[in-house]
Amino acid sequence: MINKQTTLDLNGPILSFIQQPQSVNVDHNGSATFVGVATASFPSQTPANTATNTGTLIYRWYAEGYGALSDGSFRGATISGTGTTTLTVSNAVSPTTSRTNFYLTADYEPSAYAQPAGSEVNQTTSRSTGNAINDVLNSNIATLLVYPYIIINTQPESSTTAAVGSNVSLSVEASLSDPSFGDLSYQWQYINSPAQDFDDGSNQGPNSAFTVQGSKNSAIFLVSRAGGPTTTNIRVALSNSNAQTVYSNIVDLASINPRNIIVFEGFDPQNNYVRKQVNLEGGSSFQLTDSTFGSNFNIVTFYAPENDLDIEAEIRASKGNDNSGYTGGPGGYSKVRFTMRRNDEYTALGISNNSGVFIYRGSSLIAAVGKGGDAGTGGNGGAGGGVSNAGANGSGRNAGTGGSYIASGQLTTNGIFGSNASVVQQNILSGDSKAAIPSGGRTISCTKGSYWTRQGKTPCEINGVTQFYNTTESRISRSAFINRGFKPGYTITATEGRATSVGGNGGNGAVGGSGGGEGGGGGGSGYIDSSITQLASTPGENNTLKSTINFKIYVPPPPPPPPPVSYSAPSYSSPSYQGIAGGYNQNAGYSQSQIYGGGTSAVIGASAVSRAVSAGYSIASIQAWVNATGATVGPAAQSLGIKPAKR
Repeated sequence: MINKQTTLDLNGPILSFIQQPQSVNVDHNGSATFVGVATASFPSQTPANTATNTGTLIYRWYAEGYGALSDGSFRGATISGTGTTTLTVSNAVSPTTSRTNFYLTADYEPSAYAQPAGSEVNQTTSRSTGNAINDVLNSNIATLLVYPYIIINTQPESSTTAAVGSNVSLSVEASLSDPSFGDLSYQWQYINSPAQDFDDGSNQGPNSAFTVQGSKNSAIFLVSRAGGPTTTNIRVALSNSNAQTVYSNIVDLASINPRNIIVFEGFDPQNNYVRKQVNLEGGSSFQLTDSTFGSNFNIVTFYAPENDLDIEAEIRASKGNDNSGYTGGPGGYSKVRFTMRRNDEYTALGISNNSGVFIYRGSSLIAAVGKGGDAGTGGNGGAGGGVSNAGANGSGRNAGTGGSYIASGQLTTNGIFGSNASVVQQNILSGDSKAAIPSGGRTISCTKGSYWTRQGKTPCEINGVTQFYNTTESRISRSAFINRGFKPGYTITATEGRATSVGGNGGNGAVGGSGGGEGGGGGGSGYIDSSITQLASTPGENNTLKSTINFKIYVPPPPPPPPPVSYSAPSYSSPSYQGIAGGYNQNAGYSQSQIYGGGTSAVIGASAVSRAVSAGYSIASIQAWVNATGATVGPAAQSLGIKPAKR
């Protein structure tokens, strides 16, 4: 029997990859190439029937989760070669393109009796190949990893100043494009040629000019020492083991003489931060209002970064709301004086929401001014009190009563929320309570926010030199490193009482006014700590819906002028000198009137002085007569101590 080769390749082909694609790591905006190569093979046959393998391999690249790929844009990058053995990914983007899993498919396209053009189809000239046994074949998975890049979201200020002997903080906000690669590292540097790293501690920087804290944090705290340079150039290097190091902009830090600067910081519940610096040089003033930062910034801290400042603050609390032709009670007013110690934290509440105003040094309440009570449908609201005033009662039927005045030092760390406060019972700390409608509450002497109390700080204790931790217990990285004590999140400033019917709500203050039935609510009371000085305090002075604090440097009033000094000419007894001076002058030819009337006509000589002394007159009394009369003093008399007349 003669074996003849058939026109069909039997038992095949079988696909396999002779080169598998490999995973690739690239930098952001880099390019990656993936290569896969397959082959089609035929098993040996008995009887022998050598395959001619006239089929074709078809390639297609895929991405897990995306399916078959086509040339063009893909996940922020550009891809090409999707139907070939080589896939190229250009301009790969972190994190969008990163961690994409690619694989290649090989598909065998069979031939059907292919033969030379014009030839007769027969077993000699024409061959055919069927589908591959393992068609379609997938390659291994190859992963594209794109390294992250560093994004500087907020640059440090391009220029700032540090008064000699005071401090300054610089901060940067940055992130990795792909946070899964870990955290950023920070290294602050001074670059007064060449660049050198800061370390924490004293005597850092050029000429050992700074004491440094936070040299490897997102915020650095520098204290400028006396004798430091005029200008220092500072930057921060940001790095990650998988990203290229980037540098912040350069900060020109100038050392200057201390100024009358106040820095205000605003914080909102979403951890947003704003900052404003004002200069009170030359008698200028600054008014803090709800528009300084915006009504969302409910906590405003302020501090003096360069000098101790003797501050005069005028505090006005808002009036109450009007109602049906009746008027809300006017807010309280006070002028106080206190010394702001350099880098000590002060805090103002009640400005953003135009209510009663509360001022704290550290965590301790030092002043409060009461808001006026709201008007009811049948009466006016009561006036709010200044720092040393009780709140006034509202008017009308069943009007609310004003908050009572509490003397300095009589507040405690336990208090009472007003009946109109929105606080829920489970959020009230042990020892505190909420008043029943319509009563007002009572504030506390020191704040009791949870973050700092969990750090072991007692309510009135200073937190230390640190940045601000907000009500969400988040550290605000751009806030200043200063001596802080305020513990946000629990203050009991919502002390206003709630109306029982169609009356007005009370105003808040140290003690809140109670709500009215039909009449107006009572005004809130004020409070003053013994550490500050009251210059003026008036209930019900502010008739606007704005709460404000006006700051300026305190200038003591000039002392009263001294009483006028009366002058009386020295007395002398003229006749006693007649015999003394007369003889000499008469001998000189002067008349009696010329002698006794004085002037240039009268002359006193040595003999006249001798006779006066013999008569019991002192040199001083003789001199007084000469001054009063303008007598001419001869040379001999001058030698005895009598000087020419001085009138």
